[in-house]
Amino acid sequence: MHFSGLQIPVVQVRLMPAIVKPAAITWGEVLRGTWKEAWEDDLLGRSAQLSYYFFLALFPALICMIASLNIFSAKGESVRNELLEVFSNLLPA
Repeated sequence: MHFSGLQIPVVQVRLMPAIVKPAAITWGEVLRGTWKEAWEDDLLGRSAQLSYYFFLALFPALICMIASLNIFSAKGESVRNELLEVFSNLLPA
């Protein structure tokens, strides 16, 4: 494809000089600030709650999937294979 009459405009970008030089921050200050924010947001408590409720919901979900596989496996082998394929995509290896 050839565009003979197409002209691309040239844009010049000028960087503005820094008005205020940012303050130098040390790794210790970064780590202290990160720990302070994580403590204020109760990050450890929320992560514990998340993992607790995940594992609390995991086993009933597995029971439901196994029960549905048992119910639909009587319908035929093609339905069972389709369900196994769906479950294999949902569950980790």
